[in-house]
Amino acid sequence: MRHHHDPHVTAHAHASLPGSWAAIAATVAAGWALTACQLRHRTRQLQLAQRDPVTGLLTRAAWETAAHHALRHHTRMVGVVDLDGFKGVNDTHGHHTGDLVLRAVAARLTAVLGPAALVGRLGGDEFAFVTGLSWLHHLDHLQDALAAPIPGHGSAPLRVGASLGVAVACSVELPAALAAADRAMYQAKSRRRTRSADNQTVRLPRARRPHHDDDQVVMNR
Repeated sequence: MRHHHDPHVTAHAHASLPGSWAAIAATVAAGWALTACQLRHRTRQLQLAQRDPVTGLLTRAAWETAAHHALRHHTRMVGVVDLDGFKGVNDTHGHHTGDLVLRAVAARLTAVLGPAALVGRLGGDEFAFVTGLSWLHHLDHLQDALAAPIPGHGSAPLRVGASLGVAVACSVELPAALAAADRAMYQAKSRRRTRSADNQTVRLPRARRPHHDDDQVVMNR
């Protein structure tokens, strides 16, 4: 049986192919767009998870990760700041005012230390930072900024003390540097009873090398 060729039918069949490919392409494009949107959303979630919700600083985990990399091959200054009298602010004025104080301290740390510094909130009223050694000569400036009164909402300016301890970390791991800065901070805190502004600096020993002595511990004020 002989089949007759119908040019109209053939033309119609061929004409339908571009439309099918366009539908497939549109489906694929929509899938990629959804995936990209989901990835952006997930990235945003991860970024938010790395930021303290009150101050906007790095969380402890995020700060420790960044600080660890910063100390691997360079000598840096690691600092710890602990607020004095913060509990009294919370108890007297409420947590809303306490959050205002934390945000003010965070803003001052980032403003004074600059964008190159790694600043994080370790938890509660304790902050930490990693910055260059040039800041060893400007600790008074940082201390003055932290000690300045904090404007309150409809109340007198709030005065919250800040104890500062720093350690010069040279070829040491972050836990050792952070512990040394923490010790220096508590030494400063214990001396605040007799001095209104104080800071302590500890120089950590270098990694052990044959025939080389450790750097001596240096205290400033």
